[in-house]
Amino acid sequence: MSAQRIILVNCSRLLSDMLHTIFSKEDHLDMVQDAGNYQAFPSAIETTGAEWVIMSLHSDENIPGWVDRYIATHPSIRFLAIFLGSNKVKLKSLEYEEDLEDLSLSGLMRILEGHPQRA
Repeated sequence: MSAQRIILVNCSRLLSDMLHTIFSKEDHLDMVQDAGNYQAFPSAIETTGAEWVIMSLHSDENIPGWVDRYIATHPSIRFLAIFLGSNKVKLKSLEYEEDLEDLSLSGLMRILEGHPQRA
């Protein structure tokens, strides 16, 4: 299995450090860029060829509308939104969308390995 390339977007320092530590221990997950904001994200996708984007949002926010437009033009990309201050995670791709709650670390790993069924 080839490594899944992951970009973090707008993640807090704590979340970014935690995910980086977890991914560095996994041969099949490769954090290729930590884009500090949404403006840096499009060029990061083009240069890295990432399969995943993990983004953080406040618990009262929705996934931005540009995500749907981006998925439409880049159908192989998958988004995982982590809602800070809650236990909610949203998985979104061209053909799949699901709200996940109480996602375990092993469940997150299965999702990032390319198996989007509920963990």
